[in-house]
Amino acid sequence: HGWPTHTTRLSRILYRYLAGGHNSDAVTVHSHAHHAARHTGDITEQAHALTDLGVAHLWVGRYQIAAEHFTEALHLFRRAGDGSGQARTQTNLGVAEQRLGHYREAAAHFAHARTLHLRAGDQVSQARTLTNLGDVEQRLGHYRKAAKHLRQALTLYRQTGDRTGEAVSLANLAEVDTRSGRYGAAAAHLAQALTLFRQAGHRNGEAWTLDGLGTLHTGLGQFTRAAEYHQHALTILRVTGDRHGEAWALNGLGETELAAGHPADALTQHTAAHAIAADIGARDQQARAHAGLANAYRALDHPHQAQDHYHHALALYTDLGTPEADQIRACLAALDNAGIRT
Repeated sequence: HGWPTHTTRLSRILYRYLAGGHNSDAVTVHSHAHHAARHTGDITEQAHALTDLGVAHLWVGRYQIAAEHFTEALHLFRRAGDGSGQARTQTNLGVAEQRLGHYREAAAHFAHARTLHLRAGDQVSQARTLTNLGDVEQRLGHYRKAAKHLRQALTLYRQTGDRTGEAVSLANLAEVDTRSGRYGAAAAHLAQALTLFRQAGHRNGEAWTLDGLGTLHTGLGQFTRAAEYHQHALTILRVTGDRHGEAWALNGLGETELAAGHPADALTQHTAAHAIAADIGARDQQARAHAGLANAYRALDHPHQAQDHYHHALALYTDLGTPEADQIRACLAALDNAGIRT
């Protein structure tokens, strides 16, 4: 309504709040800001609005669109000579590449962003980049390196008083702990993260932490409680529109159902997870869904269907470069030894 500067400033002010789970509102507000900044010809504000808009698209699973916004924003920040904006956008471009399953490209973006943040002396942004680096290293199976990055990030978050960032680092550390079989440490980190996310009103973070608790309790053999955590996470994620998180929680629920001796229910959950993951391009969750479907069909004594899904999972995990590929090869070898042929 003729007040473009108010539009862009309001968008920047609301960014952190909207990123906590108000995804459709975020897309609307940041789109208005981008339009207003283009109207005034302010390339720095255009770049900020594009970055914020890209983050909003990330949360609703539009990863390719998000990457395109970040790439355009990065170009504008370079034109404007804004090093801080370049670093932040490089970090978010890394997140988009990570969600698309391009882990090595993501790590390169994070490393570049970290150099820029170190040069600027920005501790909070350094912490965020370290958190993202830790998450990528975890996906690649480099758990010690991941834990090192995450602990460094946690220290910086606590020094700067960023409680939401602290919660993210704790939740990611818990995932490393769970994957490494350190269930006691995982439980402690998840409890701390859940408290911090709830205090901040960060619904997406709360949901991802609940999903982590579901995975932890599956590992502990407490299947009823695990299913409750996954279901609670799903309820929140469907409200916030975080489709990537929804695919994670559905796969987690499928794994819980299989571990509890309910392979038919596992099929239902993994099928739903695969549909979402395929739609948004989340290859890690597509692979996880195929692996879950294969395990369920194997439990139901349908070896040929199991073998087919194992092959799909293997192709994806091999391309992603993650350690799950070796686990799938072992499953295929077991079927082969049992006399099952394609």
